[in-house]
Amino acid sequence: MPALSRIVAALSRALVGAWLLVAGHAAAAPELDALIAWQGECDDRAALRAEIQARGADLNEVVASDTAVKLGIVVRQSAGNLLADIELTAAGSHESRHVEARDCLALRRAVAWVLGVFAEERAAAERTPQPSTAVFPVPPPPAAPAPAPKPATRQLTPRVTRPEQPPPPRVKATRPCAAPGPRFSLGSELLLGAGFVRAASLGPALIGSYRPCARWWPGFSVGVSELVSLGYEVDARAIRLERRAGQLGAWLTLGLPELRGGLSLEAGRLHAASTTSPAGPGGFSNALWLAFAAPLELDVPLFSSALTANLGVSGVYAPLRYVLRYATAGELARLGHFELRTAIGLSGHF
Repeated sequence: MPALSRIVAALSRALVGAWLLVAGHAAAAPELDALIAWQGECDDRAALRAEIQARGADLNEVVASDTAVKLGIVVRQSAGNLLADIELTAAGSHESRHVEARDCLALRRAVAWVLGVFAEERAAAERTPQPSTAVFPVPPPPAAPAPAPKPATRQLTPRVTRPEQPPPPRVKATRPCAAPGPRFSLGSELLLGAGFVRAASLGPALIGSYRPCARWWPGFSVGVSELVSLGYEVDARAIRLERRAGQLGAWLTLGLPELRGGLSLEAGRLHAASTTSPAGPGGFSNALWLAFAAPLELDVPLFSSALTANLGVSGVYAPLRYVLRYATAGELARLGHFELRTAIGLSGHF
């Protein structure tokens, strides 16, 4: 029986020690109460909380609190990777972190590591002892001073002063873009127009566009194009009508990020030429080309968001009245004011 009592006592002490160790570890685990605002991909709060707990910390998501940390995460894609901009705002402090990962799992692990380190720093700051506010007793009045001894003569040594080191440069935190995603694009299109003359016009176009970071600003685009008439004849004479122009426009997204519409101005040169035929000699004529266009375009991603196929339609209005004639005053081309164009092409986004 004494041996059995000793065994029971040893087991009890082992269980009590294990319980104290587990309780001490649980008490030491830092907790982080946060108001979470997640924008973009990979938003999985349960998976994020599990990753943080695996690193020895706890994340509690609250709805409203004066003492909670405000956590803002904006996820965007860049060159096939995921970039996360993390903003941590607590009482009297604000920090920014930026992490990059190849997929959502790696991204959540990186965010969990940042939040775990932040929670440990806050817990360590809270455990730091504060200065005591107790009132100390008033010391007794000093006794009468004794006669000062005669100072001994000593040799003075020169004092060496070290030069002050300049403060380290301050690094300005970068603010994430309000609208994540690529901001530049460059593409080529094939245009097909009808209505300006009694024949179709076909030609290429090169267009580049820029999207500002602010949501309320429109995007801007510049481009060049060349349209040539196909099978156009006047009085049994074959006419070649060429339009070379530059475009400058502005656009807005219409409900979907892939759908956009806008207005643009075209300006360039209009050239008409005819060949010699039994009806008479050939000739040519030039004029200034000026028109307004209202394009509507849909971008369809191919393989990734960095490469898209473009499908578009636009209405074109030429306010000037064009009368192109031969040197003999004969009519060379009969032109209208309106044209309907369709476009198909490819664009790269970066």
